[in-house]
Amino acid sequence: MKIFILFLIITLTSGFYAQIKLNLNGANINIKGKGTNANKENTTETGSQFNNSDYTFERNPDAPLDVNNNLEAGKYCVVIDSRSNMSRKRVYQIVNGGYAIIAADATDWDLKNNANAIRYFAANSVYPDVDFTKFNNDLRPYEEYVKHYLNCFSKSNLPSLSVLTNRNQRWPAYYLGSVNEANEHLRKLKSLDSIFKISYANLPNFYTKYEYNPFVWGKIAQKRDSMVACLLSSSGDGLYGEQLKGYVAMYQEDIAKAKAFNAGSDWKVSNEMIGNAASKNLREEWNKKFEIFFQDYAAFAKLVGKNPNIAKDTLTLLLDNLALELKTSLPKKKPEDYIFKFRDAGLEAKMKAYLKNASNLTVYKIGLTHDIWQIIKNDAGIPEYKYKYAAMYVKNPSWDHSYCKVLYFTMKQDYAGGGTYGETHVGWYSEEFFGCP
Repeated sequence: MKIFILFLIITLTSGFYAQIKLNLNGANINIKGKGTNANKENTTETGSQFNNSDYTFERNPDAPLDVNNNLEAGKYCVVIDSRSNMSRKRVYQIVNGGYAIIAADATDWDLKNNANAIRYFAANSVYPDVDFTKFNNDLRPYEEYVKHYLNCFSKSNLPSLSVLTNRNQRWPAYYLGSVNEANEHLRKLKSLDSIFKISYANLPNFYTKYEYNPFVWGKIAQKRDSMVACLLSSSGDGLYGEQLKGYVAMYQEDIAKAKAFNAGSDWKVSNEMIGNAASKNLREEWNKKFEIFFQDYAAFAKLVGKNPNIAKDTLTLLLDNLALELKTSLPKKKPEDYIFKFRDAGLEAKMKAYLKNASNLTVYKIGLTHDIWQIIKNDAGIPEYKYKYAAMYVKNPSWDHSYCKVLYFTMKQDYAGGGTYGETHVGWYSEEFFGCP
């Protein structure tokens, strides 16, 4: 009995494996003709079927009708149906005008017993097999670069941008910001090109969205110079253009503030901007701070075919315009008398001693805001220091501008303990532009 059961198991097992072996020549399988095609339930889109005298085929709606990748029977393949859905299948037979396609794991039993096991696709729906797991591992790190060039790619290639980006999905424009970024894109796309040539160079255009269309990745990488040039052509002034807009807005605001000033109102133009506009020496120092910005702007401008001097010329012109407004408005700005209210010969001597060029100054006013020392204490009530505000209203004939300044001093004595304070010294110092008397 045991021997008979073992024999029966072996016989059934052998029969099962024989059953799942796929007959690729189709000798025992009926190829279905026109009118019996099981595709009909999946062909609801206009123009999604292709007819000849024998078969009704589904087709890739986004591929040209004459696309044919000439695959052999038995080959695994990628099929794109009438709804643009992609799946991995197998070529069962080549038929007139297209292919008989079966599931990748179909067996003879499936073909003999499942009426829908064989489906028919026009040649433009059937593409060489791709290991998309490997594709993702190899190339997905470069997607951040590839996707920025889809607008440029679609201008002169099929499929259209709407197909590449999943039909009507709006695809955002991308702008290169600097020479370094453009070079980085070229470097990444060159690396992608090297990988693509090794494993994916022979793949055709699948005429589907870019994520599953290796051909698009390869072409963008291969034509990287023209792709980057295309992106540069729409990148304007790049990152530096946006920075320039910010500077222009700031300068224009100061020009408007100077123009709106009246005696007695608040002065709102910064002291630094007055110096940059009115003083040649201060403007040169200011431009040195912008030297790297001007160089970067110029390099990018040359790359996109624009005037490399726009940034420097624009800011120079705005400073000149501010200088013109200052000639009218700044003479109206005069210091208040209260900041010079009190006199102290000893403190005034220390103020002058603090300056390197006191002997060259024309002093119109000098004095202190406080008559009594102002004491600053910590949280425990212990004095830290005491101070008096002081100021000088002056002009220096050697200055390369026609304005005066108020020099502000904070005269300070640090607490020494036991109710005593140290020597008087200048704790803080600053300058502000004013009109002259």
